[in-house]
Amino acid sequence: MKNSGRLFVLALLGMILAAAFPMAGFVPTANAQSSDEVVMDLEISDIYCGLTLTWVSAEKMPAHVIWGFSESGLSNQAYDVRGEDVESFTHMCRIDVSYNDMGSTVYYQIVYGDGNVYPPDGPMNFTVPVLDSEPPTPGVVYGTVNTTFGPVDGIILRASVERNGNASSLVAAMTDDKGRYSLDMSLAVLDGNFYRPQVGDVIHIDVQGGPYGTYSTTATVSSSDLVDGSLYMHGPDITLSLPFSVSNLSVSPESGNENTNFTFSVVYTASDSIGPDSIVLYIDGTPHNMTPEGGDFIHGATYTYSTRLSAGDHTFYVVVERGGLTVSTENMAGGHGTVTVSSASEQPGGGGGGTGTFPWLYAGVVVVVVVALTLGYLLYRRRNG
Repeated sequence: MKNSGRLFVLALLGMILAAAFPMAGFVPTANAQSSDEVVMDLEISDIYCGLTLTWVSAEKMPAHVIWGFSESGLSNQAYDVRGEDVESFTHMCRIDVSYNDMGSTVYYQIVYGDGNVYPPDGPMNFTVPVLDSEPPTPGVVYGTVNTTFGPVDGIILRASVERNGNASSLVAAMTDDKGRYSLDMSLAVLDGNFYRPQVGDVIHIDVQGGPYGTYSTTATVSSSDLVDGSLYMHGPDITLSLPFSVSNLSVSPESGNENTNFTFSVVYTASDSIGPDSIVLYIDGTPHNMTPEGGDFIHGATYTYSTRLSAGDHTFYVVVERGGLTVSTENMAGGHGTVTVSSASEQPGGGGGGTGTFPWLYAGVVVVVVVALTLGYLLYRRRNG
């Protein structure tokens, strides 16, 4: 019976381990991710002497394009316009060909993650059109893209021109670190030729921000947008709405010394009732995880962090991570602050001149010593009087 009991226990333990580790040696990797999630909303633009590819992925990752003039000759590489090692939700790669190669067919595949390719069953292709040899007339539409957290870089903008019911090819641009964009409409092809602006032309702009969301708008060319026949238009300044926000960043107390326990707090709100993966408080650039203290995501949940600080000025802001999206309040109005901490030997906000703890203690000792000496002297006089 004892052996039977031991066998039963071992068998039960084996079942538990099998449930916990269903496939020994199996390790999930990025290779298991569907290519439909890593290449979304793929578009071709800027087709003069090549093509620009823009797309969105479901999570941050590095990506580039391999290409050539035959299916088996993809020996060239085109990296993200922001740099070879960029990891992002949004991607923009430019394939350039010579003027003599216009009319040729370019074959290409997207390489992402650890060397996976899209499409997995072979390259795509595009025939570069033969266009005017004359340089395009300059035509710029510029503006900014922001969120409630401030400007956003890496946002894809695509634009086309509509005239008399006909639409041009696409041009594309990306926002810089200040959220600025500049669309070169001269690279759009309308009715087989480069775009030459006219009053009344309608510029269609689509914004693809990945996890930041999408946005579409239009702008109509007016006479004030034309300078010597060239387009120079201040386009729409766009704000993308996120489903969550943070507010009421504060510290309590607002002043103190090195012995003071400071509590930093911020309120997180989400219209979709989805909580953050993390909210991190940065004090002088050092991260500290904040913890939830109460409330709900719809009406506002409070997150806090408490600590003592050394004497001096300390700057702070928060970074929110949710669903792979990272946003900072560092550049947001009311999203950052400074707390000044005095020395432990001083009163909060005090300086010199006897306002600190040590001078008061010193004065008290002096009083005690004076009283003791006086009493001693009086006793001495009484005994010897």
